[in-house]
Amino acid sequence: MTSNEDKIANIKAWYLKKYENNQVITVFLTGMLLMMIICTILSLLTGGDAFAYMLHPNPPYVFMDHYSMVADASNHPYSQQGEIYPPLGICFYAIIGHFTIPFVKWDGGSTWELALAMRDTSMSAMVFTVLIIALIISFYMIYQKIVEKDVGRAEYNMLFIMLLFSYPVLFGISTGNYIFLSVLCCILYIYGYDSENKWIRYLSYIALGVAAGTKVTPAFLAVLTLKRKGWLELGKCVAIVSALLLIPFIFTDGDPISYIRHVIEYASSVPSSFGFLNINDLLDALGLNIYGALAVEIIVLGAVLMLILMDEEMEKWEEATILGGMLMLIFSVSVSYTLLYLELGLMILLATHKKFTDKGMMLCVICFIGVFCMMPGFELGQKYVGTIKMIFMLVMLFYLFYRSIKRQIEHHKSASTAVEKPKKKLTEKKVKAQKTNDKEKTNKVNNPKKNKNPRKTKSPQ
Repeated sequence: MTSNEDKIANIKAWYLKKYENNQVITVFLTGMLLMMIICTILSLLTGGDAFAYMLHPNPPYVFMDHYSMVADASNHPYSQQGEIYPPLGICFYAIIGHFTIPFVKWDGGSTWELALAMRDTSMSAMVFTVLIIALIISFYMIYQKIVEKDVGRAEYNMLFIMLLFSYPVLFGISTGNYIFLSVLCCILYIYGYDSENKWIRYLSYIALGVAAGTKVTPAFLAVLTLKRKGWLELGKCVAIVSALLLIPFIFTDGDPISYIRHVIEYASSVPSSFGFLNINDLLDALGLNIYGALAVEIIVLGAVLMLILMDEEMEKWEEATILGGMLMLIFSVSVSYTLLYLELGLMILLATHKKFTDKGMMLCVICFIGVFCMMPGFELGQKYVGTIKMIFMLVMLFYLFYRSIKRQIEHHKSASTAVEKPKKKLTEKKVKAQKTNDKEKTNKVNNPKKNKNPRKTKSPQ
């Protein structure tokens, strides 16, 4: 009994020491681990259902984002397939299709049938597996560069395992979507956009261009370049991003106008099957059409970008978290893997803070846990899990908005006070000078002016 108590005491002392050394990552890892244990136990008790409901609700569609993209990109992606992905991603998948489709046993038919046949082909499956492994290794190396020196090797490895088995990552892999490439490039941009080395900055702009060339919306991250480096650097960033976003149209059968039309048609015709995950889902439930929702999204995005630009005291992790949330809420298709964009803020927070500065930061860490943790699904399936994840994200975003607006109000008040103080001092001096003048005038009236320079007379000798 004593031995068990000693072990418990040692574990408690070890945990408290870890918490004292780094409160932020200790709380995050604890929450993620607890939810993983709960999800695993419930999955065992339900024969795997609790875990299965957490992932893609339709088994025939597992991994199919990848294979359908390869099939569509190889067969008139815009003019016939109505693809909604930008041309850089289309070109990437067309190259994969060039080397893998010849190995597929396919008797003709729709591109969806081709995609299904590709999934059953060993060559196509091997290429998909290699891509996933390469992306995982890339994430490990980049996160290691950003976080490990601040949290330690053991904690970083634990963090990476928790993120690897997090809900957005597992869901993204189950769909086969290439959002991982977009998130990876966004992280590279966040890491280098404010570097003093111009070549690192330019490489970060290229990374942002690749992210925009695969998902479009990451282009809005360029606002950080404007805030930190000014209009000249923003011009360079926009030029590089625009080139990578638009030039690949030359190698496809599409153009920017038809592409925008395809995106609007898709967004207005495809109902959400994953819960309320963006502004469009919420407005659609209220009966607002796609164009009304688009107008609302533009207004919200403009307001958020202005808030980021005006708040000079906003920390980098707050900026990245807000922008990551916008990438999910604005102009996006409602799929749960878009939660991955919140890793931008999470990584910066873990790399820059070891202690909780206030209760608000602890609230944000709890929300990060709610977003990324494994969450058991039940009969409600994805709509239940996805909507809960969005609630955690919205709580965090609204708190960060409140925090920023409060800073702006306090800054305005302090600036007003700083201006009023010199005026008040000046007024006091004027009053004092006026009183002095009045006093002198009174003295002059009561005491007539004496001759300051009387004529000198010689004394008698």
